[in-house]
Amino acid sequence: MLDGGRPEAAPGGRFRLFHVNFGVPEEYEENHIPGALYLDTNGLENPRDWNRRSPEELESA
Repeated sequence: MLDGGRPEAAPGGRFRLFHVNFGVPEEYEENHIPGALYLDTNGLENPRDWNRRSPEELESA
């Protein structure tokens, strides 16, 4: 994957690979697998209690 190839255990068809972290997008910029997309979990969790946001909140994000 580091050379841009398909992983051995990849699902059939199209798939997405994510670099998942919280609040440090600069780590993604500095060091991620080529082709990976950045996903900041702060957008998925409510900062009051760090539980997953409601489906309605996720849809609007």
